[in-house]
Amino acid sequence: MSNQLNKITTNVKYYGGAAEEAVGSAIGSDTIKLMGQAIKLEAEGEYQARRAQEQAEEFGDNAYQSVKGSFGKFTGGNNDDEEANK
Repeated sequence: MSNQLNKITTNVKYYGGAAEEAVGSAIGSDTIKLMGQAIKLEAEGEYQARRAQEQAEEFGDNAYQSVKGSFGKFTGGNNDDEEANK
């Protein structure tokens, strides 16, 4: 749930920045336009950081499963039940 909330918050921030940028352009205010661009860039950075974290976690999970499977083949056992292997 927290991850979903972070995605929503990032999207709201991005589109809020886009709206502020559009208003700045419409009224001819470079300051407002640049603030909107800055907010959009901040949201984009948050998105990219979250995406990198998700990819790293997925890579770690895949590596764990690969090692676990290889260990099971090496020992001839099934590593599904970690308690039984202690």
